[in-house]
Amino acid sequence: MDLKLTSEEEGFRGSVRSWLAAHLPAGWGTPAYQAPETPAEQWHFARWWQRTLHDGGWAGITWPTQYGGRGAGIIEQLLYNEEYARLRAPDILSLKIGLNLVGPTVMACGTAAQKTRLLPRILRGDDIGARAFPSPTPAPISPR
Repeated sequence: MDLKLTSEEEGFRGSVRSWLAAHLPAGWGTPAYQAPETPAEQWHFARWWQRTLHDGGWAGITWPTQYGGRGAGIIEQLLYNEEYARLRAPDILSLKIGLNLVGPTVMACGTAAQKTRLLPRILRGDDIGARAFPSPTPAPISPR
């Protein structure tokens, strides 16, 4: 089995690396960088960063192009994740539920109107998603 990357995959990796390096906040990864501290600042920053990724074509890279994604495959997703982690790019966990769970669910099960309305907003970071797990319904208590 040959696990070497193709020249196209290496080019993709280089594109991710150079784009991230050029667009990370000034001073990112240095003591000079003033990280957002309050929940409101962190939320504002996460939405700004998601919008930046979106505007650069790096949001939802495995989402189909018809829904605003890049249509990339699993190798590109792994290369993107590797470069993102290597540069310790911002963690936007609060937005990933929308990108990784809600968005794909809307793509698979949503109506055309829901896809048109929700998917671009999720990619831009305008909307977030949430997940909830219902409590199990207790069994009825039978009289003795």
